[in-house]
Amino acid sequence: DGLFETPATLNDTWGYKSFDANWKDAKRVIALKEHLNSRGVNYLLNVGPDALGRIPAISQEILLKAAKL
Repeated sequence: DGLFETPATLNDTWGYKSFDANWKDAKRVIALKEHLNSRGVNYLLNVGPDALGRIPAISQEILLKAAKL
């Protein structure tokens, strides 16, 4: 019993890091979401903006592809 949440990132670091190029693909993001949701866990996905407050293009691409799966 209780409420559970798992925070995660699209790559390996919290916040924007120009050197972190280890991105999860859309299929992996959806698989993680489905796995967690099937156990009643909320999937809190962190998308770190760059220094100018923009969501990186690669993050946008991953999320748009995930939305279509």
